[in-house]
Amino acid sequence: MKKATVILLLLLATIAQGNATYSASDKQQMQLLLQERKDRFEKYSNSLGEKTGFFGGKSKKDLQSSQKILVEIVRLDNQLISILNRQLDFKDFQKTEMTYQSLDESNKADQLSIQLQASKKEVFRLASQQQELKSAIQQRDLLLTFETLISLLSILIAIYFYKKSRRGQIAV
Repeated sequence: MKKATVILLLLLATIAQGNATYSASDKQQMQLLLQERKDRFEKYSNSLGEKTGFFGGKSKKDLQSSQKILVEIVRLDNQLISILNRQLDFKDFQKTEMTYQSLDESNKADQLSIQLQASKKEVFRLASQQQELKSAIQQRDLLLTFETLISLLSILIAIYFYKKSRRGQIAV
């Protein structure tokens, strides 16, 4: 599952990087199309003023020329809309990618939090065991000291009785 997630994120990053270059290309193309549309509209505005027909009116050829220019403007508008839709799709993709990344990071943070809690419990358990061991060592040391004193006292008593009994044997 983790490998699939990593592969998916790498794929999305590659696509995003590729789309970033398309985005820059789209911006340049949009600038060119906008300039071309501006030129066509000026040409259309000028064609509206042309009157080459009889008695100062518009001829059929004037109307057809104006109509062709309008068709070209509509074609340019359609190209601009296509680029804008692509840009909008790219922005939606970026938002989706950011959402997935934030969810992934949130999941990682949750996992790290769980691991941290487990580590804290383990540290507490080890600290408790350490205290128990210190207490057991202190009790053992105290017991050894007491046993040593008892042994020493027993030896001293034995020596005392031994000397007393030897004095008593000489006097008898």
